[in-house]
Amino acid sequence: MSKCLKLFIDQDGSYKLVPDQQPDLKQCDYVLQTGGEVSNSLVDLTPAQASEISVAVGTLWATAWVFRQLANILKGNEHETE
Repeated sequence: MSKCLKLFIDQDGSYKLVPDQQPDLKQCDYVLQTGGEVSNSLVDLTPAQASEISVAVGTLWATAWVFRQLANILKGNEHETE
């Protein structure tokens, strides 16, 4: 069962997570899940959600590739042998 947690910082600078009594997990600062809940979280994605993630990752990779190519051109290293 998921639990709602709050983060507290002690005077010595250490961090503590303490239980919070929020009825809605969306209102929590942090949510602690059991192993079963974590392992099933990716399986619960709808195809639309999975495609959104795929598009975001693909866009990030494409952007990184473009920046790498621009950096190579600016360095004058157009014919990289990697």
